Amino acid sequence: MATLHGHTAQVTGPHLLPSDSIGFSFADQVHLDLIGVEPHLNRWLDDLGVLRATSQGLKLLKDGSSTLSIGDETLAFRQTIFLDDQALVDHLPLPQWPRVVRRQIYSSLLIAPNRPLVAPMVFDIDSGSSLVSLSGGGVSLIAVGDTTLAYADAERLLETIGGGEIVGQRQFTRLLTTDGLPAFGRVGIGLGADVVLSAEPYASFLVPALARWIGGVPTETEAAYFAERLVTRTNKSPSEAVPTRIASSS
Repeated sequence: MATLHGHTAQVTGPHLLPSDSIGFSFADQVHLDLIGVEPHLNRWLDDLGVLRATSQGLKLLKDGSSTLSIGDETLAFRQTIFLDDQALVDHLPLPQWPRVVRRQIYSSLLIAPNRPLVAPMVFDIDSGSSLVSLSGGGVSLIAVGDTTLAYADAERLLETIGGGEIVGQRQFTRLLTTDGLPAFGRVGIGLGADVVLSAEPYASFLVPALARWIGGVPTETEAAYFAERLVTRTNKSPSEAVPTRIASSS
């Protein structure tokens, strides 16, 4: 199927996989290493004069506007957009929570591998866990569920890197949707904060289209894409939860 869609795919050698597993390698995919990208992104934002602050002093109002206290200064915003799951958990009142949203616990393990990964990212379809190569030679394992499940996945998946030492761990909550599609837009009909949810791993590539849509100048294809994925939607059946490609636009 990947080949029919124009992607380069090949069967992965059994010696590179956990026992009793089969795998495929995709050589023409783009993967952003956040740890490597973030310092450059922060410098770019600084050059543009973009204010970056924590959301601890944020006060969200019912109409979607907000105020943010930074030291002795208070800034007022006409519209609030939540791009971060934790910020949404911290600030969106429970009565405004969209029905299509659910919470899911994830765990992350930092691993010092005995040898490098066979690819920048290894995704395990059965468990939903992934191994990601980090700058500096480390490996991050992201697993669905608590750290107990993550350690069980690590024991099996570490076969791909000849074992390794777990040197750090954390547990966090992600917001997913009940139908598997990403969710965009205002949490209420015509009012409330805007949200972007469950759009990983391709959220970064949606930014230009998302900015045009929020700004009220989307292309026809972009408008249709986001209209089908509003956060206020009713659930779709699995057969309808199929990603749609957005035509590129300059």
